[in-house]
Amino acid sequence: MTEILPKPNSLTFHLKNGCLRCEAWVPHQSTALVILTHGTGTYRSNRNLNRTIKWFYDRHIAILATDLLTSHELSNRELRLNTELVTQRIMLLISYLRDLPVFSYLPIALLGVGTGADGALSASARIPHEIKAVAAVNGLDTKAEMLKKVFPATIPALVVHQDTLGQQSTRGLTFPAELKNIRFKKIFKSDDSTPCEAIEEATNWLTENMLEKRNHLNHNERYAINLR
Repeated sequence: MTEILPKPNSLTFHLKNGCLRCEAWVPHQSTALVILTHGTGTYRSNRNLNRTIKWFYDRHIAILATDLLTSHELSNRELRLNTELVTQRIMLLISYLRDLPVFSYLPIALLGVGTGADGALSASARIPHEIKAVAAVNGLDTKAEMLKKVFPATIPALVVHQDTLGQQSTRGLTFPAELKNIRFKKIFKSDDSTPCEAIEEATNWLTENMLEKRNHLNHNERYAINLR
């Protein structure tokens, strides 16, 4: 059953070679902002991400869903896999948002998928004063050893990967002992369909983390999202 979302506000951020189109859902008395970054494609065709947007909205967390490439760049495979470009776009986007009154006071968290996950982790490491938490799902370039060296200890992070059961992962992620501020989790499923379980895991963790930061979550209560 399709989740019914309220009509979003459309935002356009202009670049030298095009523009980034975003949609924002801002519930009444929002307590935080989650930026949903999907670097290699569009969230609009992903039903699981739309359900995630509804989940955050119902809990008074504003959501900005954005494609990090322009319409012309989306057809370029090299750009679609360019983590540095995605990182720069996330940082630029946050700078733009801070100039908008509706977002200027809200604590920001990042939820990234695919290349958007790599960009979210990299951007958080570069502008730690702007990011309160980050959840990364199925990053293409994520290296746990590198995260231990460069990721700031002040930001809680969840790195989750979902792979097909019985198939050897092609990703370079390893799972060391849990660090103080970074959690690593691997989820297996029986097929290679959309990683909805990994998105659920990230959504649950990020929701609880952000609501706790604003003292709006009873510590005896735990949300459990089920997107299926």
